[in-house]
Order: sequence, then C-alpha cells, then structure tokens
Amino acid sequence: MINSENEQIIEIVETLNSAFSNRTINRAVLSEIELGFKSTIDDFENIDLLTVSQLLCTNLYQQIFNLSSAKGGYLVFTLYRVASHNYLGVFFVRKTTGSNIEFQNPNNSWDLELVRYLDVKHFAMGVRINISNLLNNPDSRYLQLVKGNTNVSDYFTNWIGISNPVSENIDAGNLFEIINNIELDEGVDRDEVKRQVYNYAKNQSNRLVNIRSLSEYVFEDPNKIIDYCDSQNIEISHEFKLKGKFLNKFYKITAQADGIWIQANYDKFNEEDIRILDDNETILIKSQDLVRIINEQKHRSTDYDD
Repeated sequence: MINSENEQIIEIVETLNSAFSNRTINRAVLSEIELGFKSTIDDFENIDLLTVSQLLCTNLYQQIFNLSSAKGGYLVFTLYRVASHNYLGVFFVRKTTGSNIEFQNPNNSWDLELVRYLDVKHFAMGVRINISNLLNNPDSRYLQLVKGNTNVSDYFTNWIGISNPVSENIDAGNLFEIINNIELDEGVDRDEVKRQVYNYAKNQSNRLVNIRSLSEYVFEDPNKIIDYCDSQNIEISHEFKLKGKFLNKFYKITAQADGIWIQANYDKFNEEDIRILDDNETILIKSQDLVRIINEQKHRSTDYDD
C-alpha cells in the first residue's frame, strides 16, 4: 500500500484515470463466477484494498500459471473518487525503456542512460468499477473495460468475471435519446443530425459505430457526445453495432402528395403502425392519438362553421 496523500501518487492515479477515459470503453456488469471480483470482494462499500488485491492477484496467478501466451506486468489497484462517484480501478501496467541525459559531475560531462519505468499512460488493460452505481443502481452497467495496444486478453476478462460484455440494444437506445436531447448549435436541424448518424452507421463495416468517430463526423468534435454522457451520467459503450430497427429510428421518411403530408421515422412503417396495403394504393395508419387529434380539429372546424 502506498501513501494516497502523496502528490506524485495522486498524479499517477489521475493519469491512469485520464488515460482510461480516452480509450474505447465497453460496459458490462460483474458475474458470479468463482474467484471473480464479485465473489472475492465481500463488501464493495468498505474495501480492504491491500487484502483484496492480494487475493485477486493469487486468483490471476492460478489462471495464467500454465498460459504461455500471457505476458508479465504489474497490477495497480486503486480506490478513488471522480465527479461524485467512487471507483475501484485495476490497471495492468508494463515496464518500458526511456532515455535520460544525466550530468556526470566528477567528469564534467553529460552521459545518456536508459531508464526502465512503469508506463502508466499506455497501460495494457484496465477495468474501472463505479462503486456508487454498483451499490445504488445495481441494474446499471457499472463496470467499464478498456484495451490498450492489444486486444483485451481472455484471461483478464475471465479473471474479473464479466456478464453481458456487449449490450448493443441498450447502447443504441441510449444513443437515440442522446441525439434527441443533446444541445445543438443555433440553426442546426435535429432531424438532419439523425440523418447524419444514419448515414455514418450505414457506411461502417458491420455497422460498427465508434462514438468518438461519430461525434467528429456529426459535430466536428470527437468528445461532444462523450462529454454530454459524462455530464448527464448516461452509460454508453464507446463502440457497438447500430443496426436493424435501432438504426432505422434515425431515418425519417417524408412524403407529400394529393394535399396530404406525412412524416414518420422509418421504424414506424411496419404491420402495427403504418402499413402500405398489397394494392399499393392504400396507406393504413393505426394511431388512437392521431385519430383523437384529427377528430378534435374536425369538431372545432364544425363549431366555427355554425
């Protein structure tokens, strides 16, 4: 255990958290797997970090003992607080080599030396658990997982114990709500923004949406969507597939003919809401609210005629 009040330690934790936030984050929850985080940590509200870290390191060692492909490294466990939320962070860090120029006073000369240090800015893998959400909103996706320059190794996710690592329907639904509510510049049409989201996703391989890339494409700011989510405490993975009915919600069909004007999201054209009948001459719209509004306006028109 290292002194948490040491300014250098605080700076390292802030660097780790900042580097984590800048990665592609995937959201999940903890599973009940044996020797996983949830079964090892008895009380998330009062974590004995040193004891917990020792137990978890032993669990990881048992998993990778016979795994020749597993690379070595150092595990940094930390409890910290950001934006009124308490976090447990675990970062897999490796050493790297850097250069340092040192003045050799006895020789009155300069010399170049190689230095080995833990590269906290480029950690290999990491997990961040929002303890506040875990305790107060257990149905939330309180766990965040990131990868470094390599894919997240299976042994790392197995060691943590992760359930539902991909929840694309949740992310797609959250993105639709974000686009419906995020602040737009004056004069920007929200339906046009939705159309841009639709076009972006349609052009991606396998409809895989990267939130930073999408934000840059739509708003010319790679952090606008993520910053909005952070400010509103909205959970969204930074990369997921946007397809099917969730993608179609971003596309709006508009048609005007014969004195009739109709506009609706693409997903509304189905057997339940708006249907084009087999004769290709009839449109059937099922909506009690729409019928009510039309009847009210017809009734008001009749009153004016009297």
